Amino acid sequence: TVAALEQQVASAEAQRDRLAEALAGSAGDGDVEVAAARLGGLRRELEVARADDIVAFDAPVADARYNGDGSRLVVAAGREVAILDAARLSRLATVKVASSVEHAWLLGELLVTYTDDWRLQLLSLDGKALADLSCGGTGNSAFTAVATPARDGKPAQFAVGCYDGELTLWDIGPQGVLARHALVEGDDALATVTALGFSGDGQWLAAGDNKGAARVWKRGQTDKPFIGSMPPAASSLQHADAIRDIGFHPSEPTLLTTASDDHTTRVWSIDLVTGLLIPNSAEQKTQHKLQHDRSVQRTRFVARVDDQFRLMTVSDKRVYFWTDEATRDERRHDDTVTDANVSADGEMLVTASNDGTARVWSSRSSTPIAVLRGHRNEV
Repeated sequence: TVAALEQQVASAEAQRDRLAEALAGSAGDGDVEVAAARLGGLRRELEVARADDIVAFDAPVADARYNGDGSRLVVAAGREVAILDAARLSRLATVKVASSVEHAWLLGELLVTYTDDWRLQLLSLDGKALADLSCGGTGNSAFTAVATPARDGKPAQFAVGCYDGELTLWDIGPQGVLARHALVEGDDALATVTALGFSGDGQWLAAGDNKGAARVWKRGQTDKPFIGSMPPAASSLQHADAIRDIGFHPSEPTLLTTASDDHTTRVWSIDLVTGLLIPNSAEQKTQHKLQHDRSVQRTRFVARVDDQFRLMTVSDKRVYFWTDEATRDERRHDDTVTDANVSADGEMLVTASNDGTARVWSSRSSTPIAVLRGHRNEV
């Protein structure tokens, strides 16, 4: 309840103040950071408990995501995409397209849409088509795509993985496409690209396919993967079945995680100088395999102030938080979990499910903070 959360906030504030006063004694800076993180988490829980904002659309919502800095919310519903102010949920722009939009990404003041006719288009916010980013070939469509924003004077990037194995990287500037990089040319003999992920600094792109192989490309090197070989050679990053998700640690791009239909999640330690895996040693285990009972659909690193290297995975109805290969706790829905995301500070988790609910959790508790009901279908 709200009253209980307010009481916990007061308690956390008192704990933080006591630790700050004790710094001259036995308490350390880390203790105060943990107390402050807990306080921040509780305050966010209180905000969730009080929130009741509903934005209605005329068509089913197919996709909703924040832009790179979290200031805008991009919502695809039917044949339109709404750009909302993330804090107030007020509508800033509406972009109408000819077909139903399944996914949408905002890159600066430009929009990328993927529609049910298999087209990927780059649009201005007044609806003007600037470029076709679709997969090449007849009957070939995108299976997955991922974006990373402009930073440090370098343009935004948009990567597209296709059914025929084609992998294309686009550089996107304020006025449109700056460059197209064909990382892999499509071929019916190649595996479908099923998962893509950029590193937090945008310098690395990881791709996984439906034959269980993962590869990593370095920005500026487009002739071959920096890590992992192309067929017929076997990749050094290999599962026994299709890869469903792939991602870098947010601040340590030497750590890569993959989720697979082979019922495992892997954590790979990679050398970004040599392009090789860092092998296990007597002093340190660098490669990890996390076993699940069923296919794993999602994996993400969780970087909290007091624990930078936890891992979240999604399998069937459950979301797991892993401390090591043998230690985990779970959060459960009543039906399949369709999506899950962790806040930047690792303290909060939101999940969506075919049970018709979204749920908000603390990463430190297996009891939901809030169960968001009212949807008439799966979330």
